[in-house]
Formats: sequence, C-alpha cells, structure tokens
Amino acid sequence: MSEDPIKPKLPTEAFYPKQVLIDMTFVLAVMGVLGMLAHFVPVMLGSEADPANTRFIPRPEWYFLPMFQWLKYWKGWSTVIGAFIIPAILIGLVFLLPFMDRGLERRPWRRPIPVGGVLIILVGLLWLGMTSRLDDSRDATVAAQLAEQDQQEHAYFYSAFKPYSTPSPSVAVASTSEDPTVAQGKGIFDSHGCSGLPWRERGRCHWAIAKAHYCSISSCSIDSTSEGTQSKHDGGWNGPSDFGFRSNDSSGFLPG
Repeated sequence: MSEDPIKPKLPTEAFYPKQVLIDMTFVLAVMGVLGMLAHFVPVMLGSEADPANTRFIPRPEWYFLPMFQWLKYWKGWSTVIGAFIIPAILIGLVFLLPFMDRGLERRPWRRPIPVGGVLIILVGLLWLGMTSRLDDSRDATVAAQLAEQDQQEHAYFYSAFKPYSTPSPSVAVASTSEDPTVAQGKGIFDSHGCSGLPWRERGRCHWAIAKAHYCSISSCSIDSTSEGTQSKHDGGWNGPSDFGFRSNDSSGFLPG
C-alpha cells in the first residue's frame, strides 16, 4: 500500500452503508463457519469424572501444551523464572512494540525485526507443543493410558444424556439397609445415643465408639467416671483423655 496513513490523499467515504454491509457479511460468514465446526467437529468434554481413578493422566488442551512443556524444563526455585519472569518480559515487549516500531512501512518483508520476533515465538510454541506430544507417545505406559482416556471420552460424549439427580431419602435408606455392615454400624451409633447429639458432638461420639471397640480387642480400659461423649474442658476437645481412655500396652491410642 503506497498511501500515507498519516496524510492520506485518497477521497474518504461514509461508513454506512458500504462498510456496514461488508462487516455484517464477514461476521455472518465467521458465525456460519463456527457453527459448522461445532456441529461436525465437536469439542470433547472429557471423560466422566471418577475420583477413585488413580491412573488418570491429566493433559491440557492443545493451546496450553507449549506452556505445559515449557514448565518441565524448570525445577525448584528456577520455576519462578520460567513461569513468571520470562513470560512477563515477553508480554512487556508486546506492549512496547508499537512504541519501538514506529515506521510507516506495512509490508512484512520490509519489517524484519518485528516479523522475525513474532515468527521466533510462534516457531518456539509449535516446537514445544510437538515435543510434548512426542514425549507422551514415546512412553508406552503413558501412551496406552492416554489412548484409553480418549476412548472413554468419546464413549461418554456420544452416550445418551442422563441428568444427575440426588437419590431421594427413601432410596438412600433402602440402599443403606441392604448393606449389613452399614446397618450394624448404624445400630451401634444409635445404641450409644450418638444420633441425639448436636453435630459438633457426634464426631466425639464416633471416636468414643471406635475407642471402645479397640479396647474390646486390646488391653486398654475406659474410665467409668468419664463424662462419655462430653468434653471435660470448656476449651474444646483435648484428645482421648476427655473420654477417660487409658492404654495398658505400648500401642497407645488410636488416632482421632
């Protein structure tokens, strides 16, 4: 473009209606492309969350992979340099670029310094992302686990939608009553009068029951003069002594 951006010589024209129609056409085209991509190339939402799965290997989205790989090269205190100082310098240079490059030339091949800097950053980000992918593919265990997670993600994404709902109290009680261990524990809890205590005292009652069971199979005793589940100190619960528990062997007390 040979026109001077500061002192243009070409005639001006109104923004409406020509420029408005051009902008609206471009926006509608972009929205149409995004809609088609969302329909035909949907973004996965991840596999169903399972807190009990200890083999899950988290990996960021592709646009965060370069930073993910970049942080692998910094250990210990030097992480501050790689995670904060260097990115802050790069961001500062981007903000200062309009003030450092004040030339009127717009052709990229006539602006080697700013174009070269941008290309170096883009190539570096691309290299870091590809390196992260290659590292995962070279580790057989990690590659197999990631492939399994991808299969689970696709299966969960294309499965029928099932809204999450909490079970009703009657269903919860029914499912609990089917487990004899849970029913036995509930019976012990109720027999010691724990269900009638405030929420703050129920934890202490739990501890008292657990200690009583421990004493029944080990050589310890419970002080019959203790105050049961109530603390003998106004300042709060101070450990097993609040329940009058004494250990007669080297095993000590169970942790609360």
